[in-house]
Amino acid sequence: MDAGLWQRAWTQIASLSLPPVSPDNRSVLTTRTFLTVLLPSFLSYYIAARLAISGGAISNRVAFLPVALYTTYKCATSLDLAPREENVRNRWFNNNLVMAMALCSSRTVTWTFAPTPPRRLDLSSPSSPLQLCLSLRGYGWNWGIPTSRAPREWRPTSSVTRFVIATNLSVLFHTILFDILLIHIEYIAPGMWQSPLGAPILPPSSYPNLKTTYISFLSFFLVYSSVQIIYDTATLIGVTIFRQPPSEWPPLYDNVLLSTSLAQFWGHRYHQIFRQTFAGPFALLPLPVNWRMGGFFIANVLGIGLERAWLYLFGTKVGGVAGKIWTVMWLAGWGNWLFDEYSRGAFYDIKSY
Repeated sequence: MDAGLWQRAWTQIASLSLPPVSPDNRSVLTTRTFLTVLLPSFLSYYIAARLAISGGAISNRVAFLPVALYTTYKCATSLDLAPREENVRNRWFNNNLVMAMALCSSRTVTWTFAPTPPRRLDLSSPSSPLQLCLSLRGYGWNWGIPTSRAPREWRPTSSVTRFVIATNLSVLFHTILFDILLIHIEYIAPGMWQSPLGAPILPPSSYPNLKTTYISFLSFFLVYSSVQIIYDTATLIGVTIFRQPPSEWPPLYDNVLLSTSLAQFWGHRYHQIFRQTFAGPFALLPLPVNWRMGGFFIANVLGIGLERAWLYLFGTKVGGVAGKIWTVMWLAGWGNWLFDEYSRGAFYDIKSY
């Protein structure tokens, strides 16, 4: 079966909609729900990785795919990690659970129809299913980003102790940065995001202005710092508890402030955690109701296309100070609609942090 037929079939499946699940029908996380709902979803994810690495017949992976998709869907729609109305601000845990299950299901689909089994490029390092599950960027794998394109390491990797100290300092710095940004946004827009149910950034006209664009600019660094904190924490766990070498945890970003074009920002300097997911099964999904979040990334595809047109017409790449201004204006401008959706989902609720 050719790739075009697979794509048409997956697009048809993606167009189907499932009925919404009422929050009242969800179960709290207990020992029973952990063993019957949460654990099976991660076990299915692990088994899918093992089947992919084994390089067996595709029929085996296709046969297991419905099981994996069912367990992840059930986990995303059956568990409530923020039960009871008084804990409504903690619903962000449910959002993260849905995102994690969507990521697991997307990667499972990718592994199922991969033309070649995932392999470590270093033959001395075994291709472990657990490593495949945890490797989101694919450095050192035949499906991932070349190691030569990994962000430049700024921490001392020759000493585990010094590496851990530097990573702890990074956690401290980005935590302070996150708090300062959140407090500053609350200062310039007091009361706008006090509601745990979320509130819009954009005015009723839905057109951005200088204030909303400035908030959009700051919001990028909110996301930047929060993701960096999570990654640094995972790095500390991997190095100190699981005794992984520091080289297994390259930096997440590569000096995003030095970006002089959209292509450079998205292709190299920004984190590549969801690169395979967004360029894989998720790329075939129709835009959801909150299409403005997906529309932001489509707008950036258009921006990169304009940069290539500039190169074609004038023979020079977008860069320098003008390129930096262009990149900031494009991201912050289109980010108005992206972060408006974030805000409607109570991303900025200062009382949640």
